[in-house]
Amino acid sequence: MSVVEQVMADVASFRSCVAENLPYRPLYVKIKLTWQCNLQCVMCNLPRRSRENVLTTPLLEVLAEELAELGCRKIHLTGGEITLRPDLPRLIKTFAAKGMRVNLTTNGTLLTRELAKRLVDSGVRSVSISLDSPEPKAHDRIRGKGMWKRAVKGVENLRRAVERLGARTHIRINTVITRENY
Repeated sequence: MSVVEQVMADVASFRSCVAENLPYRPLYVKIKLTWQCNLQCVMCNLPRRSRENVLTTPLLEVLAEELAELGCRKIHLTGGEITLRPDLPRLIKTFAAKGMRVNLTTNGTLLTRELAKRLVDSGVRSVSISLDSPEPKAHDRIRGKGMWKRAVKGVENLRRAVERLGARTHIRINTVITRENY
């Protein structure tokens, strides 16, 4: 069920919240799990920032419970590079077990066969992988030498895991438009 369909199914409550200037329940939440990244993309300033991960696994498990109680139906996990979190499959499973659709965004370069299988097996519903050009050289000018090949291999590993497990995981491609690839 889409966010719009959820609101339409609960239109009286939504109208009341708007009329009374009250918050409506969270339908979709995006959580940045890490500030770390394995790349130094030209358009990103994450490598120039030094931040520690402050959302611990226990804290995120409590958050999953609270969001489920509030009626949240969709979680988008992102970073930095999300696959650097060793607890990612556990977190996906935690949110999915609470009835939430779990989506994530990755640069794809760290999606080994094993990690792809673990992510799909954990219940991830959608994975967006960053590919900034169908031309390897253009992508690599943005993300780093050899990263196009690694990202494409990550997509292949994920696709194979979805097929092997018969999962309903959607694979999407994200593209950041820059002067390098326009």
